[in-house]
Amino acid sequence: MARQIVILTTAPAQTRALGRNFARNIQSGGVAALIGTLGSGKTTFVQGLGVGLRLRRKITSPTFIKMARYRLPHTDRWFYHFDLYRLRHRTELMELGLSDILRRKDNVIVIEWPEKIKALLPPRTKWIKFTHDRSDPKTRIIKIH
Repeated sequence: MARQIVILTTAPAQTRALGRNFARNIQSGGVAALIGTLGSGKTTFVQGLGVGLRLRRKITSPTFIKMARYRLPHTDRWFYHFDLYRLRHRTELMELGLSDILRRKDNVIVIEWPEKIKALLPPRTKWIKFTHDRSDPKTRIIKIH
């Protein structure tokens, strides 16, 4: 059975700090799949991840463009941030070059709403689930698999 880590955050700054710390686990490349409803903290986590990767640009959700690409400082590698909330068909991702992006193992790739393309993701994808705590709307329950 896969190991699961459960973390509670009570403020956006804590969720960003978790993303910043998670950068150590993915900085050499890999895919992180972020599951959660709107407002559950996925993009806030990615903003912290960007800080941990030392990106110079502020990360915003690419909801309307589906993908944003950022060069990792002092490398020829890239950080890709996908938001598939508005994805209608997988062919849209093929037009963005998803297959080629996934093929390069040193890319850092984060995908919001990955359940829409689960079959396309590599087996070593790190799955992170974000949920609201029902007893406290400010608290996020974050499960990392």
